[in-house]
Amino acid sequence: MRFVLSFAILACGVLALSAPAAAAKCVKMDFFDQYGAVIPTPQPVMGLLVGGEPVLGGAGPAYFSKKPAEPAPCPAALIEKVQGLFNTSCPTEARRAQAAKDNKVDLAVINKGCGNMAEALREPVQ
Repeated sequence: MRFVLSFAILACGVLALSAPAAAAKCVKMDFFDQYGAVIPTPQPVMGLLVGGEPVLGGAGPAYFSKKPAEPAPCPAALIEKVQGLFNTSCPTEARRAQAAKDNKVDLAVINKGCGNMAEALREPVQ
């Protein structure tokens, strides 16, 4: 079973490695203070949805909460950031095991995260 899961994640990784930047689903992010007021940003902050959670492409303001807003094109730098994390942590069982050790989490958490990243990197724009 472990081999099958590893193979599935590796196969997803190969697909993700060939995905164009425009294939991922990004959103503009909204930030809120403790009273629920929107915190303006000088430029939009983009997030790539990975497993339903946004990975931010840049530094956002100090905030109390955040949420994804409208869909938007993905900046190449954000795709590269997530792709780099995927490449560092996911392509081999040894890298996934090391990521689990480094992050002090179970290997199942890393496997799920790697699958989520692979899916996010190959998901068509909506």
